[in-house]
Amino acid sequence: MTSQNPRFKRFRILSVTVLFGLTLSLLLVIAFSSTRSRETLNAALHAIEREQQIRNLVLLIRQHTIAAETAERGFLITGEEQYLEPYERALSHRSTRMASLEEFAKGIPEIEDRLPDLKSLIQARDGELEAAIALRRENNIDETVEAVRDGMRRNLSEQIREVLHRMEETMDAKLKTAETEYRRQIDRMAFIMSLAAYLSLALGLLGLVLLIRHLRDQIRTVRLERDKEEAVRLAQEKSRFLASMNHEIRTPLNAILGFCELLENEVPSDRGRRYLATIRTSGHVLADLINDILDLSKIESGMLDLSPGPVNVPEFAKGLQVLFEEQARAAGLRYEFAVDEECPDVLVFDPIRVRQILVNFLGNALKFTSHGSIRGFIWAREFQGGKCDVVFSVQDTGRGIAPEKMELIFQPFRQAEVSDETLGGTGLGLSICHELAVLMGGEIEVTSEVGEGTEFLLVLKQVDVVKISGAPRDEAPVKADFDDLPPSRILVVDDNSFNIELISEFFEGSHHRLDFSGNGLEALDMMRRDNPDIVLMDIRMPVMGGDEAYLLMRRDERLASIPVIAMTASALSGQQRLRELFDGYLRKPFTRAEVFQVMKTALSRRGSLMKERERERRSRGAPVVPDGSSAGAPASSPPVHDDGRTGGLIEELTTLGEERWGLLMRAMLLSDVASVADELSEIAKRYDEPDLSAYAHDLRKAVEQIDQPRIEDLLKRFNELIEKLS
Repeated sequence: MTSQNPRFKRFRILSVTVLFGLTLSLLLVIAFSSTRSRETLNAALHAIEREQQIRNLVLLIRQHTIAAETAERGFLITGEEQYLEPYERALSHRSTRMASLEEFAKGIPEIEDRLPDLKSLIQARDGELEAAIALRRENNIDETVEAVRDGMRRNLSEQIREVLHRMEETMDAKLKTAETEYRRQIDRMAFIMSLAAYLSLALGLLGLVLLIRHLRDQIRTVRLERDKEEAVRLAQEKSRFLASMNHEIRTPLNAILGFCELLENEVPSDRGRRYLATIRTSGHVLADLINDILDLSKIESGMLDLSPGPVNVPEFAKGLQVLFEEQARAAGLRYEFAVDEECPDVLVFDPIRVRQILVNFLGNALKFTSHGSIRGFIWAREFQGGKCDVVFSVQDTGRGIAPEKMELIFQPFRQAEVSDETLGGTGLGLSICHELAVLMGGEIEVTSEVGEGTEFLLVLKQVDVVKISGAPRDEAPVKADFDDLPPSRILVVDDNSFNIELISEFFEGSHHRLDFSGNGLEALDMMRRDNPDIVLMDIRMPVMGGDEAYLLMRRDERLASIPVIAMTASALSGQQRLRELFDGYLRKPFTRAEVFQVMKTALSRRGSLMKERERERRSRGAPVVPDGSSAGAPASSPPVHDDGRTGGLIEELTTLGEERWGLLMRAMLLSDVASVADELSEIAKRYDEPDLSAYAHDLRKAVEQIDQPRIEDLLKRFNELIEKLS
């Protein structure tokens, strides 16, 4: 068996090679046959077009002959010259058609042989007509009548028509033959192409089967490694997709919520303000759900973090009432979301996750309920030691779920009925709800009767009851007055026109001056020219992003003191880095009050920051880290040794540490760290220093592996490296 196995493998490889060679040959046959068939079809089509043109010419000659005779008779009867104009025009057209017929009929004996007779008959008939016209012009009625009678006896017109009729019959027969040949060629080409295609498919499938069998053993040996790499790749793709989706949704959502805030003072009617409140509430719910989407991928790995906290239960229910009230009314359904009087006002649970589950329940109820009502209800039970079970119920009068389908609805990508797909949805919602309920220590219960309705229960076990006097209410929106801030020149850097318009409206009528830019590179030029007091900087922009522009600002002494507030719709994972890097932080969607507060803080710190940096520059007799921290940067400039080579190396490294290490430790941007690693590698080559080369290699490798702890550790060890080299 062992000795035959390699031989069998070689046989399979040879079989696959032969089969794929045959498949390629058949594909070439298909291509050649297609080319030849196309040429044949084009020739047949050209013949059809030519014969159709000849037939049309014969028909036109007949029509012009009849038109000439008709016009001639009109002149003979009336003697009016106006009848001779169509007569002459008909003769002229007929002459042109006869010339074309002679040209097209070359090579067709049936037409060429009849053309001389036709021309003779037409010439004789034209002579009779001309003679009759000449007699009529002389007003010799009797002779004219006699000439006409003689011409009718000769019956030239009938002979002309007979010749033309035979030509038409000939061309009809040839046209029919050509069309038959055209269809035959099409059928032949289709048959050959189909046969070759089926043979190619059969051989290709057979070869594929053999190839799969041959590769199966090899695939088994690398499957685990491949699956691991694929999982990492998919995780990275998923993270990039979620981050991009988060940004693309939050950017327009910021405009929606911002303009809702601006419209509050512009809408006079209670109904309009109620509509605005609904839009704002829905927008905030959407923002929460976007955060949920970013966390859903963590459910499978068990890394989803819950955020339980005190929740105002009546306000929580009111938000769900407002969210679905208009949809239920539009569907003609009675809708209510209420709280039991015995339920505590404040309970501790994760409102975002619970809302996500209930929104799914209510959305399904609206989808599958055509008449009747939908009722949401919250109550508490099993009170014990400051804890209780809290039950969230959603009940509808929809079509219900069959008993055998109960387990199916909680499976991913499955729905109770195939027909449910026509109503939309992926079938993933209830599966996610089940996982979230389990993570919160609860469970989901379902009761349903076909044709009567369904009730979903979310039961959270033993949640804490907060005993306070009066339930906390949502804070009233802060009325921010930008005139309370010192007059400032503000540069807004954002590539989204809606965000620019929103910020413009925030500052409308204030004593501030706003300038606008669409990318970081343009903003740097404007800052150098106009020296703004503060910058509102978006992060993701074309040409140059906000984080890159910020780092370039901090390297420019003229721009280093300008406070920069980051505006971003990116994922939550980057918030901490942005908070540490920038002078302020706004996450989309943001409100007018949030803009006011972060600007107030940034502007109040500007004076002290400028003084601190000035003192830092004046006292810099030794290397000082820009952010005031000595971690990872040289603490002092080592003396230049007598060895000029070593002294030059230490001086370069010290200068690099002064200029770059503070920002590297604060921002930890992979692109900047990689750039420094490459720069250190070049310095190591220039001075032939192996320790420095090894350090640069380790730093570059940590960047490629996105090993953040390793990067941070290496950056902190830079000072030790300089001391060692000294």
